[in-house]
Amino acid sequence: DFAAFRALGLTHHRLSIEWARIEPEEGRVDETAVAHYRDVLAAARDEGVTPWICLHHFTLPAWFARAGGFLVENNRTGAWLRHVERIAERFGDLAGGWKPVNEPNAYALLGWRGIGFPPGENDAGRYLDALAAIELAAAEASARLRQTGLPVASVHALVPRRRSSTTTRAP
Repeated sequence: DFAAFRALGLTHHRLSIEWARIEPEEGRVDETAVAHYRDVLAAARDEGVTPWICLHHFTLPAWFARAGGFLVENNRTGAWLRHVERIAERFGDLAGGWKPVNEPNAYALLGWRGIGFPPGENDAGRYLDALAAIELAAAEASARLRQTGLPVASVHALVPRRRSSTTTRAP
C-alpha cells in the first residue's frame, strides 16, 4: 500500500517484476501481467513513491531455467537481454531507476553452494561459474538500461564471514 509508504515518509521503493509472469513461455508476453505491473507502478507514482524496478530477484521462468539459465551465454545475450529491453520499453515511463539483478552474489551462493535454492547444487566450481554468469548478466543489463537515461544501481548481499562477537544479543 503506497499510501502507507508515503505516510511513513518513504520516497522510493524497489519493486521486482517477475519475469515468469511477464513471459511465462518463451516469446509469449502476458499482457494481463504487464497491465498489472503498470497499475502497481502507477499507484506508487500517484502516491509520490518513486519505483526502482528490479528485473531479476532470484527466480526465473521455467523455460529459461531448463535451457541452462544464465550459465548459457546465448541465454544471457538472447532471452535475458530481450527481457531487459522489453521491461525498459514497457515500464520505463514509470520507473525512477533500475536495479537489474537483486543480489547476484546471493543468487549464485544459494543455488550452487547447497543452500537449498534451485538448482540445489553444491559445487564450488559451478558456483563460481554461476557467479560469473549472473554478474555478466547484470553488467549487460546495466549497459542496456543506462540507454534509458535513468539511473542504474546494484544490490549486493554482504554476509559476515564470522560473527564479530560471541554474544547472542544485539548491541
